[in-house]
Amino acid sequence: MKNIIFNCADLVPSNTVDTFDPSFISDLNSNTRKTWIPAYCIAVLQSQDRDTILTLDKYWREFESWIQGGVLIEWFDYFRPSEFCIFNSVLVKDTHISMMIKNIIRTNNGYVVTVKFARKDWEKFKTDDLNWDSVKEKEFFYMILCIDGEYMDVYLDDMEHKLTTFALVDQIFLNELKLLVENEKADLSKVHFPLRADGSMDYPSPVLATDTNNEDKISEAAIEKNTLSKNNADKTSLPLWAWFVFIGIAVAVSGGVAAVIVVLRKKAG
Repeated sequence: MKNIIFNCADLVPSNTVDTFDPSFISDLNSNTRKTWIPAYCIAVLQSQDRDTILTLDKYWREFESWIQGGVLIEWFDYFRPSEFCIFNSVLVKDTHISMMIKNIIRTNNGYVVTVKFARKDWEKFKTDDLNWDSVKEKEFFYMILCIDGEYMDVYLDDMEHKLTTFALVDQIFLNELKLLVENEKADLSKVHFPLRADGSMDYPSPVLATDTNNEDKISEAAIEKNTLSKNNADKTSLPLWAWFVFIGIAVAVSGGVAAVIVVLRKKAG
């Protein structure tokens, strides 16, 4: 059967109660786009010490180095912050972990989204230590998205099972985080750190160093003040409402897709 390619942004579940606010949907084509990443990345950048990642994420702490072409490959050569992308048809974490959306309901501070994992072997793509145990055996489950300024707390099925907290950051933040991980240096002078709706931060504001003698003290202080705990590809057939294969942000669809999703708009041309 011939596959038909759609863009995620052009699709919406046919029977959903609501849709996401347009400003909440990820725009992967914008050079100035903001991105949801794990909130602990704020503490990492503020500490100006890439090893802070190892204290906050078990996955990277237990990362096994290997030799490739005579070169030692270590965790910081492989690390990238996992992005959480949002579309009306799908939620995507780390590119390959996708959850197809059946229904969206708006709340007074976010959304309750009924989802289903797009592939049975999704766990092999995990690059974090988040706990999905309460829902991983279910066909459908709720992702409760609680938006608070530039933070988003995510729960599974109910408010007793917190998955994690994401923070909305811009490209300057991402670039400096990348430089810190790769080169152990970052310029925080132009970085905007995410704020809660009341203006507070889950992590302390960094004190910019004026000389090298202060750098170690600043790093230690940033880590010490961190009190927020870390709550923490091969293409195969997918047993979903239709067959979906992610190629970047595109979705390949075949089978009875018309019963599940509708096209919001046709691509130009």
